[in-house]
Amino acid sequence: MTESNNIKSFVQDTLVLPTWMLPCLINDNLSGLSNEDEMALDSLNSLLSLRRIGNRASHYSIGNSDSESYFSQYCDVPGYNLACEVADVTITFFIN
Repeated sequence: MTESNNIKSFVQDTLVLPTWMLPCLINDNLSGLSNEDEMALDSLNSLLSLRRIGNRASHYSIGNSDSESYFSQYCDVPGYNLACEVADVTITFFIN
């Protein structure tokens, strides 16, 4: 039986993320990032892990952004305070 067959429910959350992070998260490719960018990704991964644990989820998936990207001084990455192009991204937490 695959893990997906054991899914009982899911919780979705929408986060405002810098668009430069999306290829890194989806493709797991950190090449060419500065130390500061890698620290921001680590901070986001910590946030996602905490939310996964809080939702009692076995794993999570990062979905496509359904909205157009836009410029903002705010995003949901802890400690990332630079204005940048962002997108609203759906994160799905799968609960067994």
